[in-house]
Amino acid sequence: MNMRKGERLKGILAKPAIFILTAALLLQGPGVAFAEETKSGTEFLAETTAGAPYAADGSYDVETPHVIVNQIYGGSDDGAASHSFIELYNQTEESVDLSGWHVAYRSSQDGDHSGQWQYLELSGTIEGKGYFLIRCGEAGGEYQVPEGNMQWDVQLHNKGISVVLLSSYTELTEDFSGAVSDGNRPEGYVDLLAVQGNDEEETQMPPVYEGSVGADQSKKKAVRRDNFTDTDDNAADTVVIDYSDPVEEENGPHGPAGSGDVPDDGKEPETPVSPVYTQTGFDADAKVQLKLTGRVTVGTANADGGVAEIVAYNADNGKAYVVNGQEGHLDVIDVRKDGSLETEST
Repeated sequence: MNMRKGERLKGILAKPAIFILTAALLLQGPGVAFAEETKSGTEFLAETTAGAPYAADGSYDVETPHVIVNQIYGGSDDGAASHSFIELYNQTEESVDLSGWHVAYRSSQDGDHSGQWQYLELSGTIEGKGYFLIRCGEAGGEYQVPEGNMQWDVQLHNKGISVVLLSSYTELTEDFSGAVSDGNRPEGYVDLLAVQGNDEEETQMPPVYEGSVGADQSKKKAVRRDNFTDTDDNAADTVVIDYSDPVEEENGPHGPAGSGDVPDDGKEPETPVSPVYTQTGFDADAKVQLKLTGRVTVGTANADGGVAEIVAYNADNGKAYVVNGQEGHLDVIDVRKDGSLETEST
């Protein structure tokens, strides 16, 4: 039987076609689309972004490992570190492509960037369990912040700031203020770290924060997440890092080439001068050695310290004159040729 081409094509299209989805996950660039089999077929649940805190159904879930804003420091000309900076950390095991992600920064009313958000588009990759450093405006401190994965010519304020991490560009409005909630959390939200100035003034409150905020920031002090913790409570999740004191390597900012440090001036440390005498006896290694030949006890030491002071010594007669503060009189000490001492009169 002969069949025309049109009839043959019609017959093929009339037959049911069955497609089997063999993978539960479809990778789509930086995002992941989740799928599940149902009686009616395959349903796609939601698309999430790798490194962002969202569950399979697309709901926000801070317990999902994600990239966090780990540490923020605002500098000044007379601050403790060489640059202000923002440090990110990747809680996940896998590297995350940050292309198209953004960091947004805004200061308290006390700072120069209180009127609007400042944005930096990110590029590059943050490794699993790794850091990504954004070195910001130059300051005048001794602690050397290492070169960052990115540089940003913006000086972060040192008396109250908010730093937001977004997986895409989102224009932040005035509704995004106060404590972050499901009602004001913007699209693409990943994390936020904020701190109030340590003067505890209302004008030093950051514009937006997670949970609660500590009054800890100054030109010397940064806030850093305690062991990379994120429970959506900035005050509870952070510890203070004082860059005017020695900072352990693990607590400082981490750039591609390592962490920061106080520069070595090339000078060898001075050898301390050994004390000649201490309360426990003479120092055998001292350069000048003395020999104890006599002792005179004058009163009893108390909380105010010693009780006597030698005010004069006459080499002609070998007499030392000692003011006795407790008794209120002058002691005359006979310093004999053999080195022994004796209280002669009072």
